[in-house]
Amino acid sequence: MSQESGHDDLTLVSDKGLAEVAPRSYGEMLPTFDDTHYYPPVEVLGREAASDFLWLWLQTADSRYLDLYTGICLADFAELTDLTPDVTADWGSRTQIVLDSIIQRHPLGVQQRDRLEAKLLELHSQLPTKRAALREVRLLFLGDCLFEEVALFLSAMALQYGLLIRPKHIISKNPVEQRRQIHACKADALLAIFYSPFTYNFHTDFAQLLEPGSAFASSTRVREMTGHVVQSVQTTVDILADTFECPIFVSNASTILRGTSLGRMVVKATLTARSRSRARTLLNFWLPQHLAVTNQRSFRHLYLLDETAVAPPGPARLQLGKYMHTLAGLHPTRFSCALASPIMERAVAVSLLSRKILVCDLDNTLWEGVIGEGRGVRHYLDRQSILNKLKARGVVLAIASKNDPTKVVWQGGQLDEKSFVASEVSWEPKVQGIQRIFKQLNIKPKDGVFVDDRHDERAMVSDRWPSMFVADPCDERTWRIFGLWAELLDDEQEFDRTLMYHQREQREVAAPSETNVEVETMFRRLGLKAVLRRADKAALKRASELINRTNQWNLAASRTSFREIEQWSRLSDHSILTVQVDDKFGSMGTVCVAVVREVNDELQVPVFVLSCRVFGFGVETLLLDWVKRRSKSRFGAPKVRGYFTATEHNGPCKDMYREHGYVKDGDTWVYAARGEKKLPTWFEVSGFES
Repeated sequence: MSQESGHDDLTLVSDKGLAEVAPRSYGEMLPTFDDTHYYPPVEVLGREAASDFLWLWLQTADSRYLDLYTGICLADFAELTDLTPDVTADWGSRTQIVLDSIIQRHPLGVQQRDRLEAKLLELHSQLPTKRAALREVRLLFLGDCLFEEVALFLSAMALQYGLLIRPKHIISKNPVEQRRQIHACKADALLAIFYSPFTYNFHTDFAQLLEPGSAFASSTRVREMTGHVVQSVQTTVDILADTFECPIFVSNASTILRGTSLGRMVVKATLTARSRSRARTLLNFWLPQHLAVTNQRSFRHLYLLDETAVAPPGPARLQLGKYMHTLAGLHPTRFSCALASPIMERAVAVSLLSRKILVCDLDNTLWEGVIGEGRGVRHYLDRQSILNKLKARGVVLAIASKNDPTKVVWQGGQLDEKSFVASEVSWEPKVQGIQRIFKQLNIKPKDGVFVDDRHDERAMVSDRWPSMFVADPCDERTWRIFGLWAELLDDEQEFDRTLMYHQREQREVAAPSETNVEVETMFRRLGLKAVLRRADKAALKRASELINRTNQWNLAASRTSFREIEQWSRLSDHSILTVQVDDKFGSMGTVCVAVVREVNDELQVPVFVLSCRVFGFGVETLLLDWVKRRSKSRFGAPKVRGYFTATEHNGPCKDMYREHGYVKDGDTWVYAARGEKKLPTWFEVSGFES
């Protein structure tokens, strides 16, 4: 947002889209749209809304109007199909087009025109010129026009994090149509879903409780009406939970009212206070319990979004409900602006879920002060606590700091040197240290997050690796986002990933320095153990995750979902097999997953993935031998068929079936007992006997 009012500073992007849309004459009637489908703002409003928001900013200096204008521009920008990642957008001609649009609706004095032109030139000079400069975040919004307004504010807010919000809206109030559209979104690559069932008039039964006619409704009547609402919302929540595996945020009831006249809003609020309070209490007691039960039934991916924290009871809530502007199809309120902030933080947190490493500075990042000056520092315990939670949930930590490594001490902090898997503390440029960290850990920049209090250091890292997420530790929202990131990660980690990296260092140190040591001797020194299990319900989520994140040793280029793998587990002719490997240094966790199904008189292996942590150990040989023996005991002969689909990534496993005695049969591989590998003798095995 602009610095001209008290809002946070954001980089504003103006519209590539406005010029691409044929302008309507402003006296022309608006086209007719039904209320069951969402239409992009420019399709509904033409240039009217953009012009009005800029005019209102000119009159009030309220930067929220700039955010609304920016949001409309970004909505148009996101819809452009001809702007591919490598095509450069021409923003230079936008200023005159926008000015002409405003003048058609609002007379401008010379000073006003000059001021607006200067602002537009400033904004347009800051715009990204390539689509590839932004990371797309696809979100589904299920709710009233509230979310259409939120999406505009959200798009502007998310720009400072390098995100392009791609919203999809379901606005129909018809439950049958809602659910049809929900199922139609199943194939979309959604990162998150936001569902606000109780806001404004989205639920027709609940909306009655917001009207003055409910003023004299008895407690029994309110409870009865709320019961109908609960049944309907519960069905929708369950459909969302069963259809999607991404995070789903469900809003509770704030019972906020909206309007143009504060006086009328006060009267309406007074008349409906009792019925709204009773309904709000009932709904907000039921919702978190139902989300918890639904999560237990599958896995944790439903979360409560507390709208009452955004609009707490009291006079301020009425102010939040006032319209900032009204135009056909769009009528934002202060509440939609306020709600956009926690939604933005959750959207950014969701975009971080695939990140594996957080590289952080030390001075004025993890503690206040410069430790090398010898004057002592004050640890930021709250920040370090959040990093500890991220570490506990699988994100590894590393240090990149310009400092004297002998001066770095952790006394009084929540972190210590063992909390980090890599440390680059020197006076060299940080990009060099981070490059060594990536190489040491075999992690790609797109999987990294960098936190540093100096804007120049952040800029250099961003320039070097645009795919890295770079954040300012001095911005409180950074830590709220990191806290949400930790909350959204799986809280039941199979193993300590930080410990795994330290154990890997121990393995490398323990590896024999002699070049002529036999492989068997080397592996025996590790004390390897392999355990074969049929995946139970608790292991299904991890199995699906390993399948989906494995590329190099993924024979059939398999991708799956928790729902699909859960369905496989219920089939009598399917077995989901997992292999866990441990050594004397600790556990490597589940390193192999295979799906084996019985078809006619043979066993088929449609899914086979192996973690790179155990390449060369012989785990695949152990498992294929078990499948072969299982087939022989089942059919009297080893009849096994494997699947392989070549990709640009899975070259390491392209010869697996051939090396284990299989021959090619069309698009598959069939076991033929030809020159297969010997079983590895360096494992202590369990579960492979049966």
